[in-house]
Order: sequence, then structure tokens, then C-alpha cells
Amino acid sequence: MVLESVVADLLNRFLGDYVENLNKSQLKLGIWGGNVALDNLQVKENALSELDLPFRVKAGQIDKLTLKIPWKNLYGEAVIATLEGLYLLVVPGASIKYDAEKEEKYLQASKQKDLARIEEALQKASEKDKPKEEKKDTFLEKLATQVIKNVQVKITGIHIKYEDDITDPCRPLSFGMTLGELSLLTANENWAPCILNEAAKIIYKLLRLDSLSFYWNVNSEMYYRSSREQILEQLKRGVPSVGQEPRNYQYIFRPVSASAKLYIDPYAETELKTPKVDWSMEVQSIAVELTKPQYLSMIDFLESVDYMVRNAPYRKFRPDLPLHKNARKWWNYAINSILEVHIRRCSHMWSWSNIRQHRQLLKCYKNVYKNKLTQAKVSEETQKQMQDLEKNLDVFNIILARQQAQVEVIRSGQKLLRKKSTDAEKKGGGWFSGLWGKKESKKKEDEEELSVPETIDDLMTPEEKTKLFTAIGYSDSSHNLALPKKYVAHVVSLKLLSTSFTIKEDRNTPDTLKIQIIDLSTKISQRPGAQALKVEAKLEHWYVTGLRQQAVVPSLVASIGDAKSSLLRIEFETNPEDSAADQSIVVESQPVEIIYDARTINAMVEFFQTNRGMDLERLTTATLSKLEEIKEKTATGLTHIIETRKVLDLRVNLKPSYLVVPQTGFHHEKSDFLILDFGTFQLNSVHQGSQLTSGTSLEEIMDKAYDKFDVEIKNVQLLFSRSGEDWKKARFEHPSTLHVLQPMDMRIQLAKAMVEKDIRMAKFKVSGELPLVHLRISDQKIKGVFELIDSIPLPQKPVVSASIAKAPAIPLLTDKRNGFLSTSLLLEGVESGKQKIRDSEEEYFDATECSKSPEKSPAKRRAIKAEAETIQEELTDLQLKFEIREASGVILELTKQLQREETIVMFNVKQLGTEATVRTYDLRAVSYLKKISLDYHEIQGKRQPLHLISSSDKPGLDLLKVEYIKANKHGPKFHTDFDNTEQTIQVAFSSLNLLLHTQALLSTINFLMAVIPSSGLGAATAGPLPAQEEKEHTDAGSKKVTKTGKDKDVFDFKLFAKLDAFCLNVCDEKSSIAEIKIQGLDSSLFLQSSQTTLFARLKDIIVTDVDSRTIHKKAVSIVGDEVFSFNLALYPNATEGDAYTDMSKVDGTVSLKVGCIQIVYLHKFLMALLNFLSNFQVAKEALSAATVQAAEKAATSVRDLAQRSFRLSMDIHLKAPVILIPQSSVSHNAIVVDLGLIRVQNKFSLVLAEGCSLPPVMDRMDVQLTKLKMARTCLQPGFSQPDIQILHPINLNLSVNRNLAGTWYHKIPMMEIKGYLDKMNIILSQEDLNVLLKVLTENLAEANKNVSEVKPRTQSEGSLKESPVSLGIHKETPLGSKVPGASKEALQEDITSMLLNFEIKEVVVQLTKQVEKKSVPMHTLAVSQLGTEGRIRTHDMSATAYLKKITMKCLEFKDLLLHTEALLSIMNFVTYSVASSSPTAVEKETEAKLPSEEPKTAAAKPAPPAVAHDNVCDLKLTAKLNAFNILVCDQKSDTADIRIQGMEASVSAKTKETNIFARLRDFIVTNIDPRTVHKKTVSIVGDEVFRFAMSLYPDATEGEAYMDMSKVDGKMSLKVGCIQIVYLHNFFMSLLNFLNHFQAAKEALSAATAQAAEKAASSMKDFAQKSFRLSMDINLKAPVIIVPQSSVSHNVLVADLGLITVKNEFKLVSGGGSALPPVIDKMGVQLTQLKLSRTVTASGSQPDVEILQPVNLMLSVQRNLTAAWYPEIPGVAVKGDLKSMQIALSQDDLTLLMKILLENLGEAAAQSGVTQSAAPVGPMLKKGKVEAEAGVCEDTSISSGQSHLTELQTPETAALMFDFDFDFESLSVILYNIDDNQKSTLSLHNNSLRLGELRLDLMKSAGKMFSDGSMDVNTTLKKCTLDDLREGIQRATSRMIDKKDDQSNNVMIKINYKQDRSGSNVVAVLDKLYLCASVEFLLTVVEFFLKSVPADSSEGPAHIQLKHTTPGKPRPEK
Repeated sequence: MVLESVVADLLNRFLGDYVENLNKSQLKLGIWGGNVALDNLQVKENALSELDLPFRVKAGQIDKLTLKIPWKNLYGEAVIATLEGLYLLVVPGASIKYDAEKEEKYLQASKQKDLARIEEALQKASEKDKPKEEKKDTFLEKLATQVIKNVQVKITGIHIKYEDDITDPCRPLSFGMTLGELSLLTANENWAPCILNEAAKIIYKLLRLDSLSFYWNVNSEMYYRSSREQILEQLKRGVPSVGQEPRNYQYIFRPVSASAKLYIDPYAETELKTPKVDWSMEVQSIAVELTKPQYLSMIDFLESVDYMVRNAPYRKFRPDLPLHKNARKWWNYAINSILEVHIRRCSHMWSWSNIRQHRQLLKCYKNVYKNKLTQAKVSEETQKQMQDLEKNLDVFNIILARQQAQVEVIRSGQKLLRKKSTDAEKKGGGWFSGLWGKKESKKKEDEEELSVPETIDDLMTPEEKTKLFTAIGYSDSSHNLALPKKYVAHVVSLKLLSTSFTIKEDRNTPDTLKIQIIDLSTKISQRPGAQALKVEAKLEHWYVTGLRQQAVVPSLVASIGDAKSSLLRIEFETNPEDSAADQSIVVESQPVEIIYDARTINAMVEFFQTNRGMDLERLTTATLSKLEEIKEKTATGLTHIIETRKVLDLRVNLKPSYLVVPQTGFHHEKSDFLILDFGTFQLNSVHQGSQLTSGTSLEEIMDKAYDKFDVEIKNVQLLFSRSGEDWKKARFEHPSTLHVLQPMDMRIQLAKAMVEKDIRMAKFKVSGELPLVHLRISDQKIKGVFELIDSIPLPQKPVVSASIAKAPAIPLLTDKRNGFLSTSLLLEGVESGKQKIRDSEEEYFDATECSKSPEKSPAKRRAIKAEAETIQEELTDLQLKFEIREASGVILELTKQLQREETIVMFNVKQLGTEATVRTYDLRAVSYLKKISLDYHEIQGKRQPLHLISSSDKPGLDLLKVEYIKANKHGPKFHTDFDNTEQTIQVAFSSLNLLLHTQALLSTINFLMAVIPSSGLGAATAGPLPAQEEKEHTDAGSKKVTKTGKDKDVFDFKLFAKLDAFCLNVCDEKSSIAEIKIQGLDSSLFLQSSQTTLFARLKDIIVTDVDSRTIHKKAVSIVGDEVFSFNLALYPNATEGDAYTDMSKVDGTVSLKVGCIQIVYLHKFLMALLNFLSNFQVAKEALSAATVQAAEKAATSVRDLAQRSFRLSMDIHLKAPVILIPQSSVSHNAIVVDLGLIRVQNKFSLVLAEGCSLPPVMDRMDVQLTKLKMARTCLQPGFSQPDIQILHPINLNLSVNRNLAGTWYHKIPMMEIKGYLDKMNIILSQEDLNVLLKVLTENLAEANKNVSEVKPRTQSEGSLKESPVSLGIHKETPLGSKVPGASKEALQEDITSMLLNFEIKEVVVQLTKQVEKKSVPMHTLAVSQLGTEGRIRTHDMSATAYLKKITMKCLEFKDLLLHTEALLSIMNFVTYSVASSSPTAVEKETEAKLPSEEPKTAAAKPAPPAVAHDNVCDLKLTAKLNAFNILVCDQKSDTADIRIQGMEASVSAKTKETNIFARLRDFIVTNIDPRTVHKKTVSIVGDEVFRFAMSLYPDATEGEAYMDMSKVDGKMSLKVGCIQIVYLHNFFMSLLNFLNHFQAAKEALSAATAQAAEKAASSMKDFAQKSFRLSMDINLKAPVIIVPQSSVSHNVLVADLGLITVKNEFKLVSGGGSALPPVIDKMGVQLTQLKLSRTVTASGSQPDVEILQPVNLMLSVQRNLTAAWYPEIPGVAVKGDLKSMQIALSQDDLTLLMKILLENLGEAAAQSGVTQSAAPVGPMLKKGKVEAEAGVCEDTSISSGQSHLTELQTPETAALMFDFDFDFESLSVILYNIDDNQKSTLSLHNNSLRLGELRLDLMKSAGKMFSDGSMDVNTTLKKCTLDDLREGIQRATSRMIDKKDDQSNNVMIKINYKQDRSGSNVVAVLDKLYLCASVEFLLTVVEFFLKSVPADSSEGPAHIQLKHTTPGKPRPEK
């Protein structure tokens, strides 16, 4: 019968393509007999070819296939189908040796399948529009029901396995699927298996699934190399059973069992009581488990498959040999792959012979196919010819040729006889084709087997036929029953009781993540009467647990909803019963609790991280292609649903779930929590009335033509809870103290148009409204939130070697079938081909001859087709509107947690919205902000808040408006409405007012600084710069490539920005400071492919001083129309190619015009601003750091610009600022500094250079600075007097030559700068200088006064907290590294980077005075040829500065250098100018500034270089002074000539050593008085004045070297030659008289000297306290001082101060008890040969008469280098030993001393009186009272400060700082009488003429000074004697003074001095004094002294009086 044919056809169809040894004829005969038994069927190798994967079947077998069909009793006996054992081993295609014949066979079979699929799709498409017949209850359905009634299917033992050792040979993998048993059995109503009889009306089927599993083995054993029998045996062992699982299998999900029950009631449709089909399935448990090795293996496998797919075209060339020792064959493989697959194939494809052959093949195939379509029977020859032609043509060409043949046959009028699907041609019809009706053509096999009948009429008699119909319940007249709409005919239900998904690191480790789904059920029911389908899904519970920690398994997700309702319920129904809608969707969920667990999340992140990047290009492409196909199908289905549906009832209700983030990332009850409540989400469809009256307007109709949905989100909130607080209760309290974000609601309306092609209606409309967003957070909450976030450990970033995206070296072959076999594409192509087919055959083949080219992708073809068919209409796809209205807004409230939360700052945004419209060819979006405010509430004593930020309240005015337009350049209105612009942004900013209030800002910043953790400060955002630069460079390159192909007239981007007004008010608590207004800022940016244009303009900027007392209100203002106007145009690739040599072509042009800015400089105003800013120290430091970084970047950019061959044409005009500096804020006098006009222009020129392919280009830039001047003016309104010029206008010219080819052409410098200034002429009158100095004093004094009044804020007043701000340390690099573009060869050359040459020809300063209202010149200072030259090369830099000549002339007097009257004239000039000014203010300011500047200088020390060579000098400095002459004179005569000659100095700095050297050769001071005989007042006796050398060794005593006393930190050597000084009091007084005229300079020098001394003292004190080892070698020849009797006398007194030597050594102190032993510096000081004598300097040698015999002094100084931490020994200890001193004094000696006093000093006194009387009584320098008062105040403050400091610094136990002990051996003074008989001019000392001797023996002085200022000093004298030494005199005793009891050791005189906190105490003790006075001896001594007085003693008192008179200060005139 025919049923056998049906079954045979089925078996052939489904088995024939997969098994090798299927005998089809035997199969049919077996079926006819009723039993089919097929054993050991081998599966084909290409059985998996349809999967399109590079896999092959290594071994496959079906053990047994049994089919038993009881044809004679179908309705009484069971139909049994059994499949026992299906085993497949799949391996990669590369594992099987390439077989060309098999591959070709597989390729052709695949091609035929594709052709059959496409033909079937085309046939279905052609039948799509035909009317469908009504469905009837057919015979086939009745027969199938009867067969199913007793059918029994059993499948056992399925194992499909994949093995792979190519992906990772070290870790082979295998995965597979196993199935133990699948059976379908007939059962009775008790579900027991049985065979139903005829009477059974209801069918019960039982489906059982047993041991279904999937595994993935890592490090698996490979079996594919074994024999076929071993492979099959292993596969059989791998199938699990109920009680046994195979070992060594790593299961993804373990064997699972399930059962299903099928209930079929064939007669239910008539009874309408039960469903016709009821299928229910229940699965107990499914456990899915994934480990980290399995996941990594899966990733590797995917990547390996990708490479296999890529390698598929080259498989036939791959050698089957190992790579080692077969390199030649593998290289041939690579070469042949490229040549054959890519190069030769393409060249052959486009050859004329191939094109001709291709056309002939197409023509031939078309003709053969036309014969097939028109002939009833196709001959074998034609079939073979078709097969041969199809082998050489691809699928795309075959389909096109077939369609062409079909169209031509139709046009010719012939009938299509063979238009069937390919399956019909091969298999002889469909499933039941030819089953009924007449016989048609048969296949060849059917004709040969005539014994097998075809139809039911041949098999049965009418009686049998009726019996069969009755048995199966079929009737010829059966029809479709009209079922009730409520009747449910089909029910399918699935229930999954428990499902778990587990992720773990390895098989034996704890679970990382476990997801449990409990009780998931799905039910599908159908109501045929209403054509309704209902799908219900329910999920009862859902739990997620994490990684076990602290003996607890944390819960991540848990259900917390009502136990009575399901956690999630989804219901979808078409034509619902309870609703008028066509479809209804209901989604409901109960809340869940989500808890963040850090360790679990981090472990999950680490789980899915891989150590290398993935390259899945092919798989990604294939996946995207498949997704696109699914998307198209889904879109088609959705379109159909939208077209057919009427109303959708959508209801979504999600109960509020929440996320809990615990502190430290682990949840326990005592931790802090951050809770985010997601709120309730509701989405409901809006039902609209469908009734439309006749009067309904079009707008109403269009409004109802939308499906509308309401989205409502309620109670979104954020809470922060401390430990112990009830946050669950606070969730329902609105608001509560735990809330950060107050509960917020949101409402959105969605609408979709029913009509999509109406240009008046938008397809989608979205509108939303946000009522109120209120954030209220206190400082404690912010701090707690930050601490909570910081405490959570974040996942570690992996070190991933990401694969670099490069263009593949081997082009990837696209699978042409994927592109050409897309059904939708072919259907489109066929439909369009039918419409556009050419009548001419030649035209067709001309059009399709290149169709083999696979260049056009399917997407591109669809795009071209869509573009061709698009109607040029603007359809609106989306309208979006979202706003926050005025009544509500966004409120951010910062509070401080005290007893309650008090508001500090409130930020409010109102009327914020966005509107957007998306149309077919454009997108428009507008965002606006209408109102913004920032209020500060924490004002002491004020209720009204401060409005720190406020905006205008004008109605209809937007504060900020941003409009964005994006247009498609293919749109119809692109050129008109959009002005050829693809993207446009317009930004408009109207008006904003800012109030900078000191207290408010400080309080706000302190609030933020207190709550933000310190780790957040200074964190930069900074990605790595090289990567960013490389990225930018790459992006720029890609943009350049993209732009070249675009239309030049198209603008890629336009930006317009406009700022109307911006007002800034600066104030503090007391008063306002300044008001700043910026108005009219416009800017625009245009981007085109050919050029980029930037424009910017600022109209006005005004800075106003709001101080009511000042008369200069406008501190900064504009003189002109605008501040600046800037234009920049860039032209990419404008100088490329031939345009390189065209100098008119540039890469860019820049034009800058800056208007005149007028600045009124009031120091008070500026200091007020600076004081305001100084309160914000942290912000200031951060700004400084940012400024430094910006400056570095700018410098780098400028340097890069200078090195790039970039031609930028410049036209710059700058009107430099005019700075007005008033005398004071209330004065109209002012200084005007006009910085003139700056103009910059450039041009380009070629450099003639040999040996260069391209000539270098020079950029010649001219910079002109003109009309720079300075003047004095009066700013009084209505004052029209012209300005008085001080600096006459000067012009400066700069020429800058830039080598644009500097990276490769080095013969000229990369940059050369030449500057020249002809003359600077400065004319300064006394009034000018007066105003200048008053500006300095009064203008600056106002600021100092304010500074003293307004003290800076202390920390308690709210200043910023100190915080470390990380500042980048600038690291110096070698000069060569500054040239990034230079090559290595260039770096080795000595390239000149920059050449600088600048010269000022002359600078003239002229001082004038007013005489009879005329300006008369007084003094002129001229400096000639002042200049500098510099050169920067690759490896070095050199610079030279020079000054050729300097002169100063006094035009009132004769031309002398230091002339008294001339200098006095200058001083008087200055004195007059400063008469009314106060210098104390300036001095105060200087003193105030010094302390603040010192730390900065100290902090600016450069860090030592990290790596340096020992012998490399970092710095070498050499200075040399040949001669320096000074001539001093007054109005009458010359005074002195001072000459300094041969001064040298050098500094050499190395890494480990610094050397300093200085030397002075000669120093001479000459007395020019012609009357004196002593000309050389100061001269040198020897070669040089001094020689100083010092060497410093950094870190020489660090580490182990600390203990080595031979190691020192420095060495010092000083040698001073003998300086001879002739002291003439007359000469020195004349110098002092010269200096006395300059009192102010003298006092300033005194003050400076005092400060220098104080600093030197403190420096020495610091030096003494440092642990610094300095080895000293000092040799000082002390000066020789010659004091003549007078300037014309040769009698002199000689004082030789001897020789001083200093040496030292270092020693350790033992027993210190510290880790490092203290170090002591022991210093020895020797003073030798100190003597005093008398001599005559006339010609001839005269012996010296010694007055003081040579004396030696020994000093031992011991310095504690560790006194800072080791106070056990004194800081400094000094011991001195002075040997005996003998003074011999005769009457002549004493006479000479007296004459020196009278004559030498008397000359000066007489001259002083003359000079004083002759001195001019003109205006002298004044000394005001203010200075004296200031000095007194200053001393008082200093003393009080010192005492206060002493009190502060006094420790509990004072340390011994200084210890001294001096011993004086003896002092002897002997008087000698005159020898009357001596003939020598010098009276020599004769012992016989001794008069007497005074002697002091053994004097000692010792003392100690402590760190608290206390001291203790003891002085003792052992013995004092006075003896009469005259010879020949009778006397009772010669001892006049002596000590009694000389035998005792007691001292004669003892003095003790103590000082401490309580005061000072002096105790003197005189003990045992013996005194014997001889009157005669005393008279003799008196006579000795009287005779020593010079002979002219009568004049003595006058001279003495003159001697004591010092030149006093002249009294000022009253």
C-alpha cells in the first residue's frame, strides 16, 4: 500500500544523508513485510556539514534500528520503533587527512542542499499570496491519531562526543552529550504501560527521559587515534545508567531524569468537557555546574574554532608533517596558500578568457534548464550535463540563471511542466503527494518495482475502505467544527521543581556562586474557537548564595515577598476572555532582597577574567550575521503582529526590591549599610475610546491613533544606616533621619503610532516628568558613605596582554554561501529581477558577468536597494520630552550633624528639560535650564541665607540652552535647511550671578574637605600620557583618512557658543571687595574635510572696585569695541605632494586682534583680592599644581610645534594693556604704562640645499613691538593737561627664523631669534620721581594698612586644613632628549636647536629739575651696547651677556666720577622726591615679606639627579675681575684712589664632590693728598690677598662610613696674605666726611649690616648645631697696621697681629648608650708672633724698638656634632692658654703715642672743623620721627618676642651649650727712662734704665652657658705685684704691691658672675692684699708721664678738644 511508500520515503529522507550502508530497495521490501531491522549503520564523515563547522565524524554507528508496523491491524496492534545505540565521535577537520575527492563530493552535496532550500523558499514565496483553503479534519489527521494511539518508541544509549587536542596540545579537551533512555509508551488511565484496544476512546501516553547529561572534560584522554572498535566500545562505556555514573567525567549538568504524561481525547471536541490534548511534564532536579578550568577551556575552544574556520580554505596545501626539520615544506604551504587562494584566483577571475568562459557556461546552463522546465521527461544526458555545469558555477549564478530561464519560458508562452522543488524532483513528491486522485508521473524505481502499488484504491475494496474509515473515525464529508470560544482544546504544562546553577574554582573547592530556582512552572493553553493562545509562567522562589566565609554562606538574593503569591508571574494571552483587547500581557513580581558580598563579586570577576586577549573574529562575524538574520525574522514577525493586532493590554507591576551594601562588603548585623530601594515599577496601557464622532478634529483623530502606555516609578530612595539603626522601618517612614535621597516618584508616558508612514505623526512619543528630587545628606553621612565605599575590596585588575587589532596579513575569505544564500536577499533579488529583466539576452549576461565577485556584502546590497526605493519623505521616528517643572526641582541639601541636622548649603535646580525629535534624515535635541540657585544658610546672627549662585528671574529667559542637530547628508533638505552641515551644536548662556563670600566659601570647602577622605585629595586622573598621545595620533590619522573621501562643501561639525553676561561679586564678612562682569563671549568651530575654522570673540570685561572711598572704580575696563578677536583656520594636507614647494600654500592661518585693556593698579585692591584667595590654600595649591602641569604641557606643545614642519601663517595685532598706577586710592596723580602695539607676521621661503630630495622650508617671523612708553598724568575728570613723558616711545624688532625641516636638515638652526633695540630714552624729573615714590609708599601703604587691620584667618576661624598636595617634580633631561623627532644619527651630531642674539644699542637715563618752569637736565646715565648671545645645541648650551660701556655725567659740575657735589645733587634730587613719603612703610613691607619668602627659597632646591657619573661635572662656574678703580673726591680736591686687581672665583659641582675656590691678588688704597709722605694707605705684602678653597662631599659619612673618622663631609683651606695698613686719621676722616653727606644710604647700609650680622650669627649657630664634619686648614697672616705720627712724619708705630693657624680632627665618644656613637670635632687654634714696635720709615735701615714682645695664644675648641640628640657633653667647649706678655715702654715710646694722638688725630680734627664750616647749608637728608618711633616699637616687639620665645623654648632641664676655660700665664709692664747719651733717633731699651714693673700672675677665667640663657662665670687672679726697679736708689723695699702669705694657694682676687631666670648676681672677693706706697716712687712715675707729653703742650687742650669732637649731624633748618 502507499503507507509503506510514505514510511520508506521518510526513512530515506532522514537517514539517507547520514548513514553509509542504507539499502533503499531492501528497506522498502522490509517495510512491506511489516518489520524493518537495520544493524550497524555507519554514520557518514560529513554528517555534520549542515552545521557549517570545521568538524568531521571520526567514528559513528547506529547499533540497531527496528521498525514494526502491523499494516493489517493498525488500530489493534502497537507500532513499535526502537533505536538502540547511537555513537558519534567528532574531531576537528584538521585531525583528518585531507582527501580532495571527498572534499569535492561534500562540496557538491552541500551546494545541492542550498539549491533545494532556496527553491523551496521561492516556491513558498510564490504561494504566499494564494488564498488558503479552510482546514478540515483530514484523513491524514485521523490516521495519525489512530497510529499514535498504539505507537511505542524507545531510544537507548546515545553518546555524542567531541575530542580535540589541537586547541591546546598540553590540555586536551573533550565534551559530549549522553542519553540513557528515551521512551514513548501507551498506557491506561492509571498510567501503566499497555496496548489499547479498539474500544478505548482516550489515549494515554507516557514519556520517560533517563540519564540525560552533558560533560566537558579538561586534560582528557584522547581515543580518536584508536581503532573503530575501541572507539565505539569507549563511547558505550560512557553512557550513564540509573545506578552507575562513569568515572573521570566532568559534568556540566549531571544525568537528569524526567517524565511526561500525554492525554489525548479524539472526541473531546464534540463533548467539550476535557481538552483534546493535555501534555504535562515534570522534572525533579537539574544541577548545572561550571568550574574555572572548564570555562577557560571553552574560551580556548571558541578561539580555536575561529582559527579552524579561517584555515579551512588552505587545508589542501597543509603538509601532514611536523614543523621541526620540515621548514621548507611549511614555507611552501604559506606561499601557496597566499598565491593560490588570493592572488592567482583573483587574477584568473578577471581575465578576459575566464569572463568569456563564464558567459558561455551561463548561456549553456540557462538553455539546458529551459529544456528541463518545458519537457515532460528529462533525459539522462540532460541531467548529467546540468550536473557538470552546476559543478563549475556557484549558487548565486545558478539561481539567477534559473530565474532568467523561467521568465523567458513564461514570456514565450510555453507551459511550465517541471516547476517543482528540488526535493520533489529527487524524491518523487512530498510526503503524501499522489496519495489521492489520478496517477501522475512515476520515478524510475517505481516503474521497476511494479509489485508495489501506490494508491489506496489498488489495495482495498470499498468495503475494506469503509471499515478503515470507520475505525479511524474519518468521513469524506467531515468539516471544520465551530468550537465555543471558551473551550480549551490544548494544554501543555511544564514544571521544574528545582534548578541550581553553580560556579566554582575547581571541582573540590567551595561554591563561588550558587543560583537556586525553586518551582518554575509554565502552562500553555489554546482555545481554537477564539483563536486564542495563553502562556503562563510562574517562579515561586529564587535564591542566590555566595562564597563561604567566616563559617557562613552569604545570601546574595532572597525572596522576601508574600508566601501566598509567586515571586514572578508572567501571563500572555491573545484574544483574552476578560478583556476587550486583542492581546494582554501581565507581569507581576514580589520584592527580593539583594545583598552585596564583596568576596563573591570579586571571585566572580576573577573567575571570568582570562590572562590573554581573545581573537574571535570569524565567530563574532558569524554570530552577528546570525543575530542580524534573527533580528530580521523577529522584525518581520513583530511587523505582522502590529499589523494584525488592534489593542494590547499591558500590565506590569514590580514590587519594590532593594539592594543592601554592607561595610567591608560582608553582611553582618553590626555593620553599616547603604540601602538603595528601587521602588515600585508599574506600566499600564492606556485604553482610548474608539468612537469618533463626525465633529472630531484631525488632531483628535491623530492623537487617538496611538497606543499609549503609562510608566510610573514610585518611592525610589537611598538610605544610610549605622549599626543598630532600624533601616527596614525607616524605608516606610517618609522622610526619616536615615534618608539620603528622599522618596522620589517618576512618571513617563509612552505612545506608538498605529500609522507608520504619515509624515504628520511620530512613530514613537516619549514624555516624562520628574516631580521632585531631594537629596539631604549630612557631613557624618557623607563621611560614613565614603568610609563604607572605601572599606569594600574591589576586584583586582588582571594583567591582560590584549590582542592588538591589526589588519590581517592574510585576507580572510568570506563564505560566499553565507552572503548569497540569504533567503530574504534572494527573494528580494528575484522580485526585482522579474520587474527589471532585460529583453536582450546579451544585456542580461553583460549585467551578470561579474556576479562572481564577492565584494558587495548583503547589507550593502540591501542598503543600495533601500536607497533606490526610498521615498524622499521626512518621517518622524521619535519625539522625546522630559522636564522638571518649576514647582519641584532637584534639591541637594548639605547639612551638619549637631544635636540635629542643620542646613549649610542648599543647591536647587528648577525648570530643567530636554526635547528631542528623531526624523528620517535628522535629529534635533534641545536641552534647557531656566533657574539655578545655591544658598548658604550658616550665617551667624542672620536668618536670611546668602545667595552664592543665582540666575535671572525674567520670564521666558533660559539660563542655559543647548541645541543639537544631526543631519543625514543624503537627506533631501541637507543643502538647504541644514546648510550642508552634518552636526550642529548651539550653546547659549544668558546670565549668572556668583557671590564669593569668604565665610560661606570657607565653611563649604571645610565641610567638603572634612567629609572627603584624604586619599581622594590629589588623585589624578590621569591615564598614561604616551598611550593617550598615541591614541590621539591614531585617531587623528584615521580621521584624516576618513575625511579625504568626503565632499569638500560638507561641514562635518559646527559649534556655536554664546555667553551674554557673567557677574562675580567678591566680598567678606565686613565689606564687598570687587565686582567682575564678563559680557558678550562668542565662539564658533567649523569642521570640514578640507579645513577647520575656529573663531572666538570677547566684547567686554569690567572689574569694579566697590570700595566707597576710592575714586578709581573701574580696576579693569576695555578701551574699544572688544577685548579680543581670534580666527584660526587649519588646512589638512594642504602642503602635501606638489604643493610642498608652493610657499603660498600653508597648513593653517591664525589671526588675533586684541583690544586695549585698561588696568588701574591699586595695591590695596589687589591685596584685598589676594587676601581673599589666600584663605583657600588647598584650592590654591591644587590650582598651582594644575598650572604647573598646564605650563609643562604648553611648553611641550610649543616645542613640538617648533619641531613640526607645520606652516602656520600668522597675522597678530595686539594692543598691549595700558596700566594706570595711581598715587593712592584717593589721589588723581598716576603713572601710565602703555605697553604699545605688538604685531606678528610671517612668511615662508625655501632653503637652497644640496643633496635633499625636498628643499627645506624656513618660517620667517617678524615681531614688532612699537610705541611702548611710560608717562605721568592726572586722572581727574575734565583735566586736559597732556601727559608728561617719562619713557619715550620705543620700538623693538624681533626676527624669528624657524627651520620647519629641523628633524632632518641640520645645517641651519632649528630656531634663530634676533632682536634689536635702538635707544631707550628715560627722562625723570623730581616731580616724576616724587610721584613714583609716592606710588610705592602710599599705594603700597594702603595695602599694608589693610593687611594689618585684616588679620589672616586662623585655623580655628575656619581656614582650610593642611593636606598634602602632590606636586610633580620637574625632572631635568639632557638637551638631546628635547628633540623627540630626531633620529639616532641626528642625536650624535651637534645640532643647533636655538640661536639667540639680542642687543640694545643705548640706554640713556636723564634726571632733570624745574628751573623757572623749564626742565633743566642735571645728570645723565648712559649704557652702551648691552646685549646677549645664546646657542642651544644637542649636547650643550652656551650664553654670553656683555656690556661695552657705562658712563654717568653731572651736567651741573665738572666731569668727575665720585664727586661730592654731584652725588649730593643726586641725593637732593631723590630727597626732594621722597620728602613727603614714608620709607618706614616700605621697610616694614620688606621685613614682612622676607620671612614668607625664605621657606620658598629653601624648598626650591633641586633634587639630586638619580643617575650620574662620578667624574661628570653638573655645574662649573668661573668668575674673573681684572681691575676695578674708584676715585673719591670733593669740590676742592681728590681724596682717595681705590684699586682692586686680579679677583678669581670658581665652583665645580659633581655628584659626590663640590669644590669652591676664590682668590684676590692685589688691593691698593692710595692717599692722593700731595702733602702726605704715606701714599699707600692699604697695600699687600706678598703675592695675594687671600686664597680660599672648600670641598664638600655629600653623604660621605652616611652608613658604615659614620664610624670612620677619616671620612669628612667637607674640607676647607684658607690662606690670607699680609695686609699692610697705614692709618692716617686725616685720610680716614675725609672718607667718613665724604660718606657723612649720604646719611640715608649710610643708615640703610647700617641696617643691612645689622641684618647681615644677625643672619650670619644665626647661620653660625645653626652650623654649630649640625652634625657636619668639616676638616679645616686655616693660615692667616694677620694685618700689619702702621700708625704714623702725622701725615708728614716718618715716625711710626707698627702693630703686627702675627700668624693664625686653625686645624681640626674628629673623634668618637664611647659609652654613649645610643645606636650611633656621638662625634666630636676637636679644633686647634694658634695665634703666634703678635707684637708691637716703633720704627722710622725714612731711608736707611733702623732697628725696631719692641714695645710688646711676641706673644703666643693656644686655643682648643671641642664641638659636639650630635648636640641635637646627645646632650651629655657640651655643645662647644673652649680651652685657651696665653703665654706671658711683656710690655716695655720708654718715654720716647710714650711720647710717640701721645704725638700720634695729638698730631695724627689733630690733623683730622682741624680738617673736620674746616670742612664742617665750609659744608653747604642746603637741603640735607631728613630723618623723620616715624622712623625713630618705628625703631622703638620694633625693638620692643623684638625684645618681648625674644623673651616670649625664651620662655617657650626653655626645657625642663637646660642643656650645657658652651663651656670655656682660659689661662693667662702673666702680664708684665716695664717702664724705661730715656738714655741721654744715646745718639740713635730711636731710644733703645736698656735694663739699667728700668723705672718700675707691674706684674699680674696666673689669671684664670672659666664659665658655662646653658640653653635656657643662664650662665656661670668665675675669674681669679693668683697674684699682683708692683716693683721699683731703679738702680742706685736707697729704699726700704722695692715691692709696692704684693700678696700676703705668698706660700698659700689662695687667690688674691676672685670674681663670680651668675645669671638665671631670677636675675644676675656678682660676687667679688679681695684677699690678703699687701700695699706699701712710696711717695718718691710715685712722683717719679708722674714725672715719667709728664715728660712724655710733647713739647707743644700748651696747645694740648685745644688739640685734645678737637680730637674728641666727632663730625656730628648738622641740624635741620627750622
